[in-house]
Amino acid sequence: MAAFQIDLALSSFVQASFQDAGTYLASQGAVPFVDVPKQTGKYHVFNSKGMIGSPENRVAMAANGGYNRTRLLGTTASFALEKYGHEILTPLDDIANADFSLLETDAMAAAEHVMNKMERDVQALLQTSTNFLAANRNTLTGTDQWSDDNSDPRNDCQTAIRAIRLSSFNSPGRLVARTNEAVLHRLQRHPLIRDQLKYTDGETPDAAKLARYLGLDELLVGLSVKDSAANGQDAVGAAIWTDSFSIVKVPTGRATPFQDCHSKLFRWQRDGVTGMQIQRYEEQATDMHITRARAWWDPVVTNSSAGYIIIDCLA
Repeated sequence: MAAFQIDLALSSFVQASFQDAGTYLASQGAVPFVDVPKQTGKYHVFNSKGMIGSPENRVAMAANGGYNRTRLLGTTASFALEKYGHEILTPLDDIANADFSLLETDAMAAAEHVMNKMERDVQALLQTSTNFLAANRNTLTGTDQWSDDNSDPRNDCQTAIRAIRLSSFNSPGRLVARTNEAVLHRLQRHPLIRDQLKYTDGETPDAAKLARYLGLDELLVGLSVKDSAANGQDAVGAAIWTDSFSIVKVPTGRATPFQDCHSKLFRWQRDGVTGMQIQRYEEQATDMHITRARAWWDPVVTNSSAGYIIIDCLA
């Protein structure tokens, strides 16, 4: 190869491999992906007051057949997609002599680095308290923390759901929560939950059953880890997702730049590939094959009132 070329087959392979990675990557489904044809553009930042139209914003238009009119309150903001990438180097002789496809292995390894960065970006988007309306934040302390047997997780979630519906005027959407594995395991062992579910099937509730119990459409649990060590030090694995429990509204269908929900992740449809691109290059001077994964995205909050965060669920 004279230069890096997009490998459409490997790009499709990687996309398919990550398609069902929801149990590993909570970002898959945590925020809607909006695919856009250019690197910059506009999206709508919603003011939920305009979803129904408050009286002070409603203007009677007698000349309009007696119908009232409302403005969709809010502003537009700009997304600006940043490029993220990673390269894997493999000797050409190793690729030629391998008994399996090193190209697919290298592509997945490179893509894993890029997807891990996306996961960290989405976690920061959904577990940073300032990305939620001030009234839609609840920091648990003492016996209210879910690690305490006297706490009531369902009541906390029902309070959150009511707050989201009131602050976002109950605009259409699904309520999806995300948290980490430690919170999931605590909910599974919580005495109040076990007592209230003991007359169902008697089994330890999984994420889907807990979601129904808590009044949610879906509960996503992030299992992915990051390297928390400083550069040059031995790798140290650490959970990406914290013990906060964020609940956000997501669209019921395909997301668009001007659709109401808590947050979105804009991705660039570039060179005929949506999402992750895999490129390959043979560096003859070093006898190395280089596999590059790259993608462009920008995570943004579009309606801070369409979500709720419960902080410090565990002591």
